[in-house]
Amino acid sequence: MSTRRVSTRNPLLMIIIAVLVLAGLGGGAYWYIAQQQALQAAATATEVAQTSVAQQGTLVAQQATSEAETQATATAQALVAARDAELERQYQAGVAYQTVQDYTQARAVFQSVIEVNPSYKDTADRLGQINEAEADAYYQQGIASYRAAQWADAIEQFDRALTIIPNYKDAATQRAEARRRFNATPTPTLTPTLAPTPTPNPDATPTPDITPTPEPPSASAEETATTKPTGNVAFRDDFNATMREEWEPIRSGLAVVDGKLVGSEGLLIYKPSGDNHIITTNVTGKMFAVIFRFTDTEGYAFFCDQGDCEWRKFIKADPNNAYGYGNRFTSLSSVVSSAALKETRPHTLTIEVRGNNFLALVDGEPLSSILDNTHATGGAGLWAGEPTVFDSFEVELLP
Repeated sequence: MSTRRVSTRNPLLMIIIAVLVLAGLGGGAYWYIAQQQALQAAATATEVAQTSVAQQGTLVAQQATSEAETQATATAQALVAARDAELERQYQAGVAYQTVQDYTQARAVFQSVIEVNPSYKDTADRLGQINEAEADAYYQQGIASYRAAQWADAIEQFDRALTIIPNYKDAATQRAEARRRFNATPTPTLTPTLAPTPTPNPDATPTPDITPTPEPPSASAEETATTKPTGNVAFRDDFNATMREEWEPIRSGLAVVDGKLVGSEGLLIYKPSGDNHIITTNVTGKMFAVIFRFTDTEGYAFFCDQGDCEWRKFIKADPNNAYGYGNRFTSLSSVVSSAALKETRPHTLTIEVRGNNFLALVDGEPLSSILDNTHATGGAGLWAGEPTVFDSFEVELLP
């Protein structure tokens, strides 16, 4: 007969066996002790079972939480990747718009990128470049309208520049001057005038026609040493044969040769030039300057050296130094380069002097402007540091 081996690993089965054994002994005391031990063993077994179930539940909960966190992380990473991809798409679209100078579309796209990520690549810098380009375009249009005495349009263009970049260059000053001139311009009033009706006179003797005596022909430009000013032009010299006697040579070095003023290390001044004026010269050279509001020891200059130009102010100038007035100055502006002046060919250089506002133009295009209140009046002139050719010089008075 086979025997079955009873497992002793089951606490409840062990309790039952112990009770039966004690019962077989037949002792009451032993029965009570066995009963108490059985109850204690049953309570312990129940506690162990409950602990095991709780631990299993905790493990399941922890596993579920970990899986949820992993899924949430993956979802967040996917959203970030999708957002970055959209930002990159918008950024590249903005770059394309900027390249073709469609600044309105480029600004809108770059602004949407910055709203999501203010530090995304160089978006902020590109937005600043767009604002600078648009503000400068309106500013240059304002300068052109100002020069054409189109005050209302000049005001509008300067307004647009200042809307994009407040305090852009001297746009506020230019706008104020344009407004002043606009308000000072009188509105013409036309009053119709009726021509009187002639009354016929039968006794009147007709007046015979008189043939005018022809005027003798005037001297040609070649026969005239200098060109006399016309209109608001106070002084002009075309250097046809010799320089005009109104010039005051501060430093020798410039002379008229073959109808042109040529030389180096020279300074000529025409003193009675007024407070507000436009100075125009036709020049070919590398190092030269147009002088304005010049006194015996001080003045201003727009100085150019191989196309790099700046505004300067003389301070107690010494005409006896190596370069005349050239090396005793204070710079009033940063250097601005002119691609045109870097080409060795004739150029028209114009300096407009209006109050404390100075504007330089090269071949009719605005190049640079500044504000300065140091000198209010003085003469105008030319300076050459290296071999330079001046073909003409003119001073036009402004109201």
